[in-house]
Amino acid sequence: MKKPRPSGLFLSEKRARKASRRCAHQSRRWRNGHGPRTSAPWIGWPADNYLQLLAKCAALKPRGPRTTIDIPATFSIIDAPEQAIATIGLVARAAGRDDVSEISFDHRAVKLYDLAAEAILDMVALDVMNRRRGTRAPVRFTGKLPTDTESDRFIRAIGITHYLDIPGVSLKPSEDTKLRRFYQSRRAPDPSMRTAVTSEKARVLAKFADQIDACLGTVRRQMTPRGRAALLSYTGELIDNIEQHGRSCSWYISSYLDPDRNPPMCEVAIFNFGLTFAETFQALQEDSFPRELVRPYVDAHRRGGWFSPAWNTDDLLTLVALQGGISSKASGASDTRGQGTVDLITFFQDICAACGPPSLAHARMAMLSGSTHILFDGTYRMAPDFTGRQILAFNEANSLAEPPDLRYVRHLRDIRFPGTVVSIRFPLQHTAAAR
Repeated sequence: MKKPRPSGLFLSEKRARKASRRCAHQSRRWRNGHGPRTSAPWIGWPADNYLQLLAKCAALKPRGPRTTIDIPATFSIIDAPEQAIATIGLVARAAGRDDVSEISFDHRAVKLYDLAAEAILDMVALDVMNRRRGTRAPVRFTGKLPTDTESDRFIRAIGITHYLDIPGVSLKPSEDTKLRRFYQSRRAPDPSMRTAVTSEKARVLAKFADQIDACLGTVRRQMTPRGRAALLSYTGELIDNIEQHGRSCSWYISSYLDPDRNPPMCEVAIFNFGLTFAETFQALQEDSFPRELVRPYVDAHRRGGWFSPAWNTDDLLTLVALQGGISSKASGASDTRGQGTVDLITFFQDICAACGPPSLAHARMAMLSGSTHILFDGTYRMAPDFTGRQILAFNEANSLAEPPDLRYVRHLRDIRFPGTVVSIRFPLQHTAAAR
């Protein structure tokens, strides 16, 4: 064997010393619950777990044990859904990295927000923390509050700092008592565990109606008995749709009002993780009644050559699913299901019209299901078609056989929310006349 030259011997010894230090470092990491001997949090989770699906939306990868999540200036499902879901996806992606031990939320840039985006972020963060608690790779949260006064108040009142009960960041009691907040969720991993309307769901819906009444009370208005009954019915049917269509019994509903804003803005967020509207239709048999119902619209768009990367079959199915009398659970022409979403949209459009003149801040609502984002601002309204069914097609002809205005119904590229979100924001004025 040829004797190595002095330089070669030196390099060999240097490599050996590095390897020894590297081995000692890895041993310390393994003892502390890090490194390749620790099972990644994804192991043992279902392939369709919503965190794994959200993680695919992240534009970046977590770097190092401390990951900073830069919350964008516009953090809103209504106004900037791509940015919001991509940001939330980064938190979910960190959940699958056992080398990430700290996640920092930097809210300093936030100026425009909505309740839905923050509620989903908070739910994901808490789920990540709970799933990692008690493992060899726990995660802790830190962060920075917004510099904008209204945004700072919002995050302190209902953001992640509020849920984690972080000392020193809570609002003063005198400020906190002014706010109107509501949050309820139901977590049930077994899709067969549907909740009877007469039990837990009924209590949640009653509390939600009380919250909306409390918000209206800030402008000396309240819902009529008819309006309250309608809200309970529509919201209940929407939750039923989530349980039946999304194959998930986990749902979340929250609302928020800061009376000191000018004008006061009432915000509502309802969301779930599960199948999207389009996925429920795609899973049906080809000869099923709902597929027969939507097939003419799909064929019309194919013939017209309207499908493209910016408008695909899933987008059309999502839009069609919102229309009156169309439901993936319908068994025939006499089936009355498929009206809940329509009625809820109409109800809130009426509330919004009553609570603020158009010259002031506009009421807006958005629905995000999968990669389809639908915006409601009153420009297009529901109207009956020749069959009497309520239709909102988002085009001048109000026809589902024609493509919609892509400013209002659009496909989000590289973003797919694993479920459905409804985000509503409407102003309250003292001139309001509640239903």
